Amino acid sequence: MRATLMHDGSIVTVQAYFFHGDCERSRIIECGEYRRYLAEAVSPEQWYIAFASNMSTGRLEKRIPIPGTIEKGYLEGYRLMFNKKADGGGVYANIAWAGAGYRCPFTACVITRDLLSLLDGFEGGPAHYARIVVPFSFTPSGPQHMGHLYMADPKKLTENGTPSAGYLKYIYDGYEEHGFDTKDLPKPR
Repeated sequence: MRATLMHDGSIVTVQAYFFHGDCERSRIIECGEYRRYLAEAVSPEQWYIAFASNMSTGRLEKRIPIPGTIEKGYLEGYRLMFNKKADGGGVYANIAWAGAGYRCPFTACVITRDLLSLLDGFEGGPAHYARIVVPFSFTPSGPQHMGHLYMADPKKLTENGTPSAGYLKYIYDGYEEHGFDTKDLPKPR
């Protein structure tokens, strides 16, 4: 069986087990992702993780009301990419699993499932960005949480590039607002 990896669109061979029992009393996981299903079943309030333009409070507030405190940290093992195809050309931000030695700045806040659904529309979900749930912590030795973030659909990936100056400004604003170093961000064209 073959599967497409979310972080880079590559195709890998995988093994799968198929259940051959009775499924009549089973529920379909509508969102298609088990961790997301579990996180949403626990509480109406969920952690939302922003890693690019939505790190700018001004940009996020244009999309949803921010109900509480915004925390910050690094997603260990992930890196910020600019490989999501923009409609009409160009690129947008994406996040990719890169393994040990990589980390991506992020901000997070607790929001309702209704606000997450509203963000789905802004993120073009699920055709452009899929909302997935990942484990995270605010410090390397801190407690683990589960949080929702948006990762580009593998069909929308392209070569890493430089986004538009207007889009980059939101990312620079968010990094500076939350005290992250901007040295590794692309320079505006």
